[in-house]
Amino acid sequence: MLRRCLSLAIVFALLLLLQASGGAQDATKWTNPDGKELVGEFVRMEGKAVVLRLENGKEAKVPLTNLSLESHLQALKLAKPEAFNKEVVKAPVAVEAAQLTFKIAPSAALTSPFEDDPKIDSFLKTFTDELNKGNLFVAWHMMPPKMQTDMSAFLSKNLQGLGPSAPAQLRKVFTYLASIASKKRDWILDPAVTGQPIPPEQLAQAEQAWPYIVSFLEGVADPSIWEPSSFQQENIPNFLASLLVNFQYLAELDKDPSKAWSYVVVSESADRAEVKFKVNGQEMPPAQFQKVGKIWVVPELMIEIRGFLDKSANAPPNPMVTTGFSGFMAVGLPVLGKLDQAKTKEEFKKTLESLTGQMRKLPAGAGPSGPPQIPSWIPGFGSLPGQPSPPPGK
Repeated sequence: MLRRCLSLAIVFALLLLLQASGGAQDATKWTNPDGKELVGEFVRMEGKAVVLRLENGKEAKVPLTNLSLESHLQALKLAKPEAFNKEVVKAPVAVEAAQLTFKIAPSAALTSPFEDDPKIDSFLKTFTDELNKGNLFVAWHMMPPKMQTDMSAFLSKNLQGLGPSAPAQLRKVFTYLASIASKKRDWILDPAVTGQPIPPEQLAQAEQAWPYIVSFLEGVADPSIWEPSSFQQENIPNFLASLLVNFQYLAELDKDPSKAWSYVVVSESADRAEVKFKVNGQEMPPAQFQKVGKIWVVPELMIEIRGFLDKSANAPPNPMVTTGFSGFMAVGLPVLGKLDQAKTKEEFKKTLESLTGQMRKLPAGAGPSGPPQIPSWIPGFGSLPGQPSPPPGK
């Protein structure tokens, strides 16, 4: 019994070897158990023999028992190639974690990086330095305490409006995405899966960026971010800080100084300043800063935020958002789980197509129809602080 098991294991291993090598051996060369070689072109299988066309043009029937194990398997592969073209199930190989030049901990992000009672130049240097490091939470410290409280109340109300299971569902989404990105990079970048060829330059860029994308998703999937109490008002600052510091991984992808945030103070007095920002090589219109207490603010920005918060104070959570969230979770979450568990490229592709098809069938308002509408006053996403969004095409 043991000998038979060992023999089957050896045969199976050789099958995998032949499949992985793609038949690297010359298919016209055959050997017997003693290693003697015969040259002949495969014609067909007849019972327990292989028919070969010899160099003289004549056909010869060679019993499989007269062939070495390797030639025996070669005959089987040539007789039924479709049985050997199935994709080999490979063990997932995790993408190596990305390394940050400078890592900001959520606890550190919660502490204001600004000096006490700073000059405008010091204030702006800290602001742009933090954004260039990927610390989007710096915007939180640019709001007065009362505005921070009202913002926490607004976010808490709308996040809790998604339902009590929302934190666990969102954690599961990011957990699936992190696992899929880590284990199935080659499938995601495969034109046979995406349906579109990727230019070599873009493919190289994607492969170089992949560890940072995976690390970003793994960071966002951290269970500590998605505690059941995360959406309570008093916990909103910690939730945002823990979530947003992971954007450092995406900021690390582009360290080109010409694309970084920079500024020039055009004019200043004790409590007012005119500043020009540049980001991604684009110079923006001047922004007017004013000192309020010990921080510098853009009055237009404060008016915009205050109007937004006042308008939203007594409004219920947006039904379109809650409906879209529940619709996506009902359809998308199970499919993400199947993508994560897919064992072959073909299974992965079909599951991905299934997700796309199901999302298209959702009724209007029951699924995400486009990118989220982000207020223009969130640095790094909309326009610069206090500036209107650029007109279309600009």
